[in-house]
Amino acid sequence: MLTNSFGVLRLIAALVVVLSHSYGLVYAAGTQEPLFEVTGFNLGQHAVHVFFVLSGLLVTASLMKSASIPAYL
Repeated sequence: MLTNSFGVLRLIAALVVVLSHSYGLVYAAGTQEPLFEVTGFNLGQHAVHVFFVLSGLLVTASLMKSASIPAYL
């Protein structure tokens, strides 16, 4: 049963990382992605940031559902 969309978001972020890595295969080595020029981060780095945020949310939710800190650990 699907209760949230974290799995879908994680899948999309993983596919974005693959897309970002493929950029170097298609274009010359050392060529920056267009998004890098605007934000200072490439698409893969943005996807990793999404992973960190999702991980933080999931860990926090797990802690909130635990009866105590020792039970959580």
